[in-house]
Amino acid sequence: MNTLGQDRKFTEDEKLFALRTVQRYRDRWEQCERNNLKADIDSKISKMELTKNYKEMHEAQDLAELELRADQAIQQKEGAEPLSEDQKGSLLKRARLTQYSKTFYDPEGIIVHQRQLDRDKLRSSAEARIGTPKNEDAESQGAPSVKYYPLAPE
Repeated sequence: MNTLGQDRKFTEDEKLFALRTVQRYRDRWEQCERNNLKADIDSKISKMELTKNYKEMHEAQDLAELELRADQAIQQKEGAEPLSEDQKGSLLKRARLTQYSKTFYDPEGIIVHQRQLDRDKLRSSAEARIGTPKNEDAESQGAPSVKYYPLAPE
């Protein structure tokens, strides 16, 4: 042990105190690491469950929406020259890539989506005010449904 320049010997009590302090620090550190590991594992399992639920319920909707948007992107304008199969395939691949990339980064899409959410929120709050007290009690007992927006840029 370091005496910080003092010429003296440590007593057995001081040695024991220092040793126990280090052991308590080590035990506390290990406990903290175990707690963090447990939290990480729980977080990973939770994310896996969310992913599983998404794949079961919404992945097909998102893929169908991607295909629909890609098909709409390559629609011919009236009076335009018809495309060959190769050109159509190339444009479809490019449109799909564009739509897939927008699922990761789409600043304009976020603004449009936020406006859609605001309109839906206003519509649902207006509908909630229209009902009679008897209907409102019946609706409040049911579980509120959360609307799913395919390819929401969130």
